[in-house]
Amino acid sequence: MASITSKLYFHIIKRNNDEFELAGISENKETWYVLPEEMKDLSLHEALSTKRAIINTINSIKPINGYRKICIKLDDELRKEYYEEDENLCFLDNMLEEKIIDNKHRDEPNDNFFNERIKELEAKLSLNDNFKLQDIEKKFILEKFNKKQNPTEWIEKFENECRRHKILNLTNFIEALRFFLSGSPEDWYESNLKKIGLTNWSEWRKSFLTIFADRSWKKIRTAYNYKYLGSSLIDYALAKENLCLEIEMSRINMIVMGLPVEIQNQLDREEITTIEKLFKELTKIDECVSNIKPKYD
Repeated sequence: MASITSKLYFHIIKRNNDEFELAGISENKETWYVLPEEMKDLSLHEALSTKRAIINTINSIKPINGYRKICIKLDDELRKEYYEEDENLCFLDNMLEEKIIDNKHRDEPNDNFFNERIKELEAKLSLNDNFKLQDIEKKFILEKFNKKQNPTEWIEKFENECRRHKILNLTNFIEALRFFLSGSPEDWYESNLKKIGLTNWSEWRKSFLTIFADRSWKKIRTAYNYKYLGSSLIDYALAKENLCLEIEMSRINMIVMGLPVEIQNQLDREEITTIEKLFKELTKIDECVSNIKPKYD
């Protein structure tokens, strides 16, 4: 049986512009009671959502996934909504799941549920006070990604801009990224929000480079064909080295560079990772080469 209390703590999270979630209820900020997913929508909590303190609280939460923990003095209306006759916390006659935060055992999986949740949310709010997400489009020196740019170079520029503006938490990278996507990359972003969430920048980066990777041989052709035409030998060598560092001049690349451009364009560079795969692909199109007049860049 819960002890009789005169106040309750409510943990409120902003999920969308007009959607707020009641993530937990506590009598002492150590033991939290978690609602079932279908009961977390704050709009379902009629007595609570009409309180002036709650209205002011949700108006103060600006970023998506931002949160506040607020203490509310209990009145008869709230007590009726969140307690049953034996003074146990509940909601709509449903007993709530109990999660205990034990300061002495924070690293034990069963005891740090809310502690980890709070850390995650605090990370999302760790932007520099002088820099807000809505300002980044004005302050970043970066064009929007629309698949025409080199994805590796672009994502590195994006990360550098984040660091330059003191956006150091990797979760904030994800929230900032959405301001710099155009066209189908915007659909990719929305899809990844559902699949990955807002807590793993390394997975987002890996997905970005995989989906938008340059699968053509153009960059390799450029490096392979770059020749000295005059001026400084050092300048030529540095430029050639820089081009070669961006690719791996492997046996596969050397073989493909000797093929006509029309054949090169039929080969997916991301898929051909071994000599065996290259020969397999060449076998498929071998019988058609007699009709192709070789062209080279």
